[in-house]
Amino acid sequence: CNEALQQQFNIFVLKNEQEEYEREGIAWSYVTFPDNQDVLDLISKKGAGILSILDDQCRAPGTTDKTFINDLYQKVSRHKRFEADYRQVGARKFAIIHYAGTVEYESEGFVEKNRDELPKEATELLLSSSNKFVKSIAEIISGGSASAAKDAKKSPAARSGPKSKSTVGGQFSIQLQALRQKIDLTTPHYIRCLKPNDELEPDSFNPLVVADQLRCAGVIEAVRVSRLGYPQRYQHSRFVARYRILGLRALKKANASSRKRKPAEVLVDAIVDKISEYTGASNDADAEKKDLAAIGIQVGKTKVFLRRNAYETIERLRNLEMRKAAITIQSIARCYGARRGLFEAKDAITTLQCFSRTHAARRLIDEVRREHNSIIMQKYFRRFSARKRFQNIVCLCKSLQRLHRGVVGRQLFRTLNRNRKATQIQQTWRMCKIHRSFKELKTAAVIVQCTVRCTAAKKRMGKLKKAARDLHNTASERDQFRGENKKLGKALADALSKIAELDSVLMNNPLEKELATRDAELATMRQEVDTAKATCTREIERADQAEN
Repeated sequence: CNEALQQQFNIFVLKNEQEEYEREGIAWSYVTFPDNQDVLDLISKKGAGILSILDDQCRAPGTTDKTFINDLYQKVSRHKRFEADYRQVGARKFAIIHYAGTVEYESEGFVEKNRDELPKEATELLLSSSNKFVKSIAEIISGGSASAAKDAKKSPAARSGPKSKSTVGGQFSIQLQALRQKIDLTTPHYIRCLKPNDELEPDSFNPLVVADQLRCAGVIEAVRVSRLGYPQRYQHSRFVARYRILGLRALKKANASSRKRKPAEVLVDAIVDKISEYTGASNDADAEKKDLAAIGIQVGKTKVFLRRNAYETIERLRNLEMRKAAITIQSIARCYGARRGLFEAKDAITTLQCFSRTHAARRLIDEVRREHNSIIMQKYFRRFSARKRFQNIVCLCKSLQRLHRGVVGRQLFRTLNRNRKATQIQQTWRMCKIHRSFKELKTAAVIVQCTVRCTAAKKRMGKLKKAARDLHNTASERDQFRGENKKLGKALADALSKIAELDSVLMNNPLEKELATRDAELATMRQEVDTAKATCTREIERADQAEN
């Protein structure tokens, strides 16, 4: 496993880095480093490796550690990474020259440990379980031996074939292969752990032991490749974004020119010129191609590679430019701060001036307002005084006018009253005179009327006396009155009968409407009866008077 991981480290750190230089097309001399592929072949090569020989011994019946070590001596004793002297052969040992150094192994227990089998009775007991989970675990542990046995019972060809159960070495090879495939799919970062001493004591550092570990782990070759190579590398876009401050003019000039070049190449040329100026080295400006490798810069197809000295120089130049830019920014910022302070001071002075002028103007305005208000107050006071005097004069004039008008009015009233009383006396005298003449005329008229009426009454009395002397006329009138009296009595009886009928109907009929109608008819009939009675009585009296 360590050999495989070491090979993975060599390929990733050393071989892949040099292959990247070749892909980018930069000038590079290939650096050799020790390869441990022969050790991996010795251990895990199919058919001839130690693990393959061990698996064959485990599959063969009746094999032991002795048969395994003898078979191993016969097949791999000539390999340059394998060692086995007479002492080791006698003790059934062997040694492998690993990448980190020589390691000696004992063959005792190899076969048994590689098989790693459970007792047959335990496997059968687990397989005979009724629990599916326990049964599946037994199948996994047995490694498919049970299924192989069933197939062997069914077909004779299967019984003669090899067993499908894998050994510990086979499982380890499969797991190691899967681990390497997973590492190939990722971008690993390696961390090397070093022991400071073999005694495992604290605060004890043995340089020889540490150096041996670094050499065995391939770190020294990696450092050598890193020193010879270009540890700092940037994509073109990232390189331009980081160091464009060193070649702004060159980039602008290249963009304006008709000849199109990559920004990274233009920036590298500008940086090389700056490095030459900074270091004081001679640089031929008319040379078609500059020696970039000597400076430590290589421009690849997609990346820019920098060596440590060149990277430090470029970073130093970048820091200088950044410092200049920072100073420029600081100067601008300070200028801005100073200008802002100046403007603020000007604004403050202007504000103070405005405040003082405003205060002076307010004082002036207050004085003007005070004078104006005093004038207004004087005006109103004078107006009030004049108005008061005027009102006093008007009141005095009104009083005098009222007194004068009272005197004139009283004189006029006396005159008018005297005239009214004289007129009233004249009226009363004239009324008495006219009333007296009216009474005389009225008395005369009454006397004349009495005389005329007495004459007319006497004439009518004579006529009545003459008519009373006529008996025939009197008897006829009496008979006529009696007939009319009978008619009226009959009408009175009919009316009474109707009244009785109406009373009976009213008592039998409970309707209010019909009762009201009958009441109205009854009142009418009673009125007629009363009228008839009055007429009869009057006629009877006249008849009696006529008879007398």
